[in-house]
Amino acid sequence: MDCRPTRAMIPFGPPLQPARRRVDVTVLGARLRELLPEWRHADLAIAPLDGGITNANFRVDVAGESYVVRVEAPSSAGLAIDREQEWHNTAQAASRGLAPRPLQRFDQDQLSVREFLAGRSLSAAELRTPGNPTRIATLLRRLHGGPAFRGEFDLAQAAGRWVATVQRAGWPTPPDYSARREGLARLQAALGPRPVALAPCHNDLLAENFLEVGQDWRLIDFEYSGNNDPTFELGNLCRELDFNNAAIDELCQAYFDAPTEREAARVRLNMLLSDVGWSLWAVVQEHASAVEFNYAEYGLRRWQRAAEVLDSTAFSSLERAARSLARAKPPF
Repeated sequence: MDCRPTRAMIPFGPPLQPARRRVDVTVLGARLRELLPEWRHADLAIAPLDGGITNANFRVDVAGESYVVRVEAPSSAGLAIDREQEWHNTAQAASRGLAPRPLQRFDQDQLSVREFLAGRSLSAAELRTPGNPTRIATLLRRLHGGPAFRGEFDLAQAAGRWVATVQRAGWPTPPDYSARREGLARLQAALGPRPVALAPCHNDLLAENFLEVGQDWRLIDFEYSGNNDPTFELGNLCRELDFNNAAIDELCQAYFDAPTEREAARVRLNMLLSDVGWSLWAVVQEHASAVEFNYAEYGLRRWQRAAEVLDSTAFSSLERAARSLARAKPPF
């Protein structure tokens, strides 16, 4: 049974421009000198790093060494981000050679200092290249096979909190959101309760969160990390990287060896959940974030794509293949 959405059904359009948050580097440098005595009398070279649509990141060169300084979003608590959990999980992934090391945190200033790795961010086009989905699967099997992370992450539950925030604030929900609540409830019922063991997952694998260092790949930005159903990790990255059906199949084959129909269906349903969840996240960000980014357009694109799939016969086929016998109360 081939119940996959086609590329023609889910157009996404041209990429949006990278986000930037207005940060005065002179003020940032002065504050870093106050916080870090060893930098107090040193010359700091501070340059913004592209990528990311929540925080602002900078490369700081000082005394012959380089670091990444992140200025964190002030509204992160409302975005399901637990900074203690993120720091713990990042350190754990770094100890296994999967991420740069976190070095120092200054929570009151919403600043953190991390290891700078000389490398380059990978593009979605590169990651879609045949052979690279297999390499991603190998990397994720290493991550998922490690010790449990601190905390859990469930995008459906987070989306439920985000839509409640939106409704309390009186902000507009995505177009025809109420009319699709039945379809969203069916999606949640098909995916829950989770039938597989939870694994330590990154949960936010945009292309910008893959870093090539020499011959190795590392992962960065563990803000949404936590133990999760690994089929969400796969489905979410397939959606973020705009994988076509061949790339999805390659990833699943490499990750599962021989994916069952249910596993394959759950990956594709989690692609849909990814669009639904992050479109609601974008509504919150549009009203709360200081980052210069068109969250409204980003969220609308993702919601429109989700709506196309919810209204399709492919959704019904995937639902039948993946539905659990027990029905969970939809959080949307």
